[in-house]
Amino acid sequence: MKQRLKYIILFILFLPAGVLSLDHDNAEKKIKYLSTEIARHNYLYYVLGQPEISNQEYDRLYNELVRLEKRFPGLVLPDSPTHRAGSKLENIFPLVSHPLPMLSLDKSYTVSDLVSWAVNIQEITKKKIFFMAEEKIDGTAIELFYENGVLVKAATRGDGQSGYDITANARTIKTLPLKLDKPVSIIVRGEVFIRKSRIKNSGNEEDYDTGSLRNMAAGALRKHCSRETAKIPLDLFIFEAVSGVPGKDMDHGKILEWLKNLGFPINSHNQIINHIKDIAGFIDKTAVNRDILDYEIDGIVLKVLDRKIRNRLGNTSRFPRWAMAFKFESLQAVTNLENIIVQISRLGRATPVAILKPVKIGNSIISRASLNNQDYINDLGLGIGDKIRLVRKGDVIPVIEDVLEKNSSSTWIMPVNCPFCNTRLENIGEHVFCPNYDCYEQVLGRLVWFAQKMKIKYLGPALIKSLIKQNKIHNPEDFYSLSSDDLKHLKGFGSHKIQQFKTSLEKSKDHPFETIILALGIQGLGRHNIMILKNAGYNSADMIISSDMEKLAEIKGIGRETARKIIKGFNPDIQKTIQALKKNGLRL
Repeated sequence: MKQRLKYIILFILFLPAGVLSLDHDNAEKKIKYLSTEIARHNYLYYVLGQPEISNQEYDRLYNELVRLEKRFPGLVLPDSPTHRAGSKLENIFPLVSHPLPMLSLDKSYTVSDLVSWAVNIQEITKKKIFFMAEEKIDGTAIELFYENGVLVKAATRGDGQSGYDITANARTIKTLPLKLDKPVSIIVRGEVFIRKSRIKNSGNEEDYDTGSLRNMAAGALRKHCSRETAKIPLDLFIFEAVSGVPGKDMDHGKILEWLKNLGFPINSHNQIINHIKDIAGFIDKTAVNRDILDYEIDGIVLKVLDRKIRNRLGNTSRFPRWAMAFKFESLQAVTNLENIIVQISRLGRATPVAILKPVKIGNSIISRASLNNQDYINDLGLGIGDKIRLVRKGDVIPVIEDVLEKNSSSTWIMPVNCPFCNTRLENIGEHVFCPNYDCYEQVLGRLVWFAQKMKIKYLGPALIKSLIKQNKIHNPEDFYSLSSDDLKHLKGFGSHKIQQFKTSLEKSKDHPFETIILALGIQGLGRHNIMILKNAGYNSADMIISSDMEKLAEIKGIGRETARKIIKGFNPDIQKTIQALKKNGLRL
């Protein structure tokens, strides 16, 4: 009976618009029902990875809600799934209690302090102590639960007492064993990170437009769609077993060896320290090798090897007494936050940027730092006028580490409207976007990107800005319509330079399909995804445009979310540009 009723409801829902005349009350009920159902299916699909309906059925529910909201705008719910992709999904990740608290590590910043700590441990225990020295991976912590050798749950650190269940996302980590070599029940902890080479060799800059690799790894584990997490090249080292270890006499080194034999990835640079005098040597060796490592580290961790001694030493409320981290000296400085501005990318993403009182770090003067998004600012409690500590991550990327002194009464909040075109900004996931395709900053960004990828001579940002202001260009196809008269008034453009520019333009027409598509800057289509489509037989723009989301989503390596971005990316403006470029002789 219930099943029959369900089909009757679905039949009524999917009747064409106008078949049933909806009054206000019935429309309100239907909108609430659809919103609840879509939210439930989002949870089943994105969080649990257990969809109950097909993509097509989901789209029908979603499209029906969009239609009703347009017809009855006064009935739109504040948390409507049509307003914010993935809205509130992170808040409904189930919480997982840690069997033992995931504590922080006490830190030392000098070798002498670390050695003093090790000496003190020996004096307290009145025993010769052996230590395990490990690299301190600059990633994000994870806890993994196995039953009978099978991964059943994965959790973030959270507040140390409990974290979010991110099992579906963790399963995408290729070095994480889903099934162990033996049917053991065990809980382990590790660090999720991203190898530098995976980013450099990906050829897909669009997928990695974020700050540090640590932030990227943490963000990937919290993505609402595990198919999107799968595209981030996450890696893993296991560093601790919480429970399930056979025998009480196994020390930490033997446990790591046992975990390795089960199939867990263990850092091969771990080293047993037999004598306290060897601690400084391990630190020096690690510091020298730091720049050539394929992952980021920010220090070392020294742990007591013997588990019985660990239990005797115990923990404080914040950290274990049997371990100590040594932090490499960071390039850092203290300065003031003078302002926060909003940058708009070529894809419309609004990113807050800190304007700092210029300060010297190393050999560079730093006056700006990306603030990523509102959540990042909220976590810091950052406001204009605050005194902050600035750190250069990896000695390159400037990052505001913390607020040292509050000089503002409130935390900065993202403006409601785009600062360049005054269009109302939209929330999509954890980021904010300007939806106006003709926004000046987006136009400038798209044209600069196109010129760079097409390797057109002399078309730098300054020249493009000048041509935009003179209304000579607005879209990529306009480059190919520029006349000598349009150029001769520009500073430095004589007849010889104009001829070189035109030659470069003609040469750009010889670029292959994949280069031109990349140059158009369509969301979801970086080099990697373009080649996936090309290898699947999509070797022209028209073939992609004529496809639909269902077909694209079925291609291995694309998935539903990326397919949605691609379909959305080929908007009427882009299609118009493609046709114009084809008329100019480009191979699309």
